[in-house]
Amino acid sequence: MLNFAAIALALISLVAGALIEPPVATAAGKPKAASVAATEPVEGGYRIISEDLSTASSARLVAVTIPHRIGEPEIARIAEAVRAKENAPYEKTIVNLYLPGIKSGHNPWAVAAFQPALKVSILGLRLDEEQAALAAAAADHRIVVGVWLTAPPAPSGWLTIFTDAGKTFAEWHLRNGTTSVEELVVARDSRGRRLTPRSGGSDYYLLGWNGELELRDGASVIATGERLATVGDKVAAKSASKQPPPRARQQMRASASAATGEALSKQVFKF
Repeated sequence: MLNFAAIALALISLVAGALIEPPVATAAGKPKAASVAATEPVEGGYRIISEDLSTASSARLVAVTIPHRIGEPEIARIAEAVRAKENAPYEKTIVNLYLPGIKSGHNPWAVAAFQPALKVSILGLRLDEEQAALAAAAADHRIVVGVWLTAPPAPSGWLTIFTDAGKTFAEWHLRNGTTSVEELVVARDSRGRRLTPRSGGSDYYLLGWNGELELRDGASVIATGERLATVGDKVAAKSASKQPPPRARQQMRASASAATGEALSKQVFKF
């Protein structure tokens, strides 16, 4: 099994040292920060959620959210739009792009940096990789518990947990083209299912009742997978959308994915 903790530390060091430069401290020892109100989404969809300015180093660090993965041309367009909103010229403008559900301060999905020329770095899975994972999941006829996209600080790729002949396996397709398959030992946990590689070690997966998958090393959460919607999720969501009254319909729609994940988990693992 891949060592989650070691990989996470290496990736965090790479990101911190090469891509996401922290605001330079002022004479008082603290970065000069400006609180920026969220902007309305523009064409292509983005929203500024935070902005840090350092007049001492002439650097500007901006965090934005986007509704879904996009291509490098769209990332560049957003970065140019963000830089165009500057009230004064900066030597460096760094735009961190986050996907929905990821909080500012965590590893961004992509970084666009003007230093001064624009350089775009996509740290997580690219749009074409997400589409490849969706296509592979749709064509998978095994008994699949779930499919999750993984990104830094975990290795970038997608992880499929499936069963075969009464055994459970984790199949990881990594960005570098390699694929690994390992058998898992399944144990019931108060939070869901604990999936431990039969090969041993402190790393394991925690599959929550809501379908969330955590990659853990002992008590530490290294990363959380991004669950791909399955056919079962779509059926459950469609069924929930037909249920009255409106308030109950909204609650059912919100819990459809979790209910599907729990039901499938119990059906597959039998406990």
